Amino acid sequence: MKSLRLLGLFIVLFGIIPPSLSADFLESTPVGPGIIYHHEYLEAGPWHYYVMELDLTDQYNRIETVKANDRLAGNERTSSMAERRDFDAHRISGAINGDFYASGGIPIGAQVINGNLLKRPYPRSVFGVSPEKNPIIDIVSFNGTLLS
Repeated sequence: MKSLRLLGLFIVLFGIIPPSLSADFLESTPVGPGIIYHHEYLEAGPWHYYVMELDLTDQYNRIETVKANDRLAGNERTSSMAERRDFDAHRISGAINGDFYASGGIPIGAQVINGNLLKRPYPRSVFGVSPEKNPIIDIVSFNGTLLS
């Protein structure tokens, strides 16, 4: 099963390695086909981990990006964006803030929405998902020519 545990990404990206990975409290809740929400608590920290495990082999599960207010510049809560994008045949199971933002809410890193480049890359690691649903963490670049 090809699945993505977002906790693993944060441990790798931010170097957070707890002394023990055995949770003092663990709650797991299925929220959709191939989607499990986990809440783990470690008293030693105290640390709370909120993890959404997503089976990317399920044909209905996808990771998508959205921009605040559907504009390059703007700020909006993830809960509001998720609510706005949740409708019949397009259910949202979770949302995370995926980048850092400059003044006015413009993403610092690259962002692609439905195959369209919204913001050019900045030379630092980004998270993405290939068309084959393979998770990728890499430093990306862009080179293009505009033809008239």
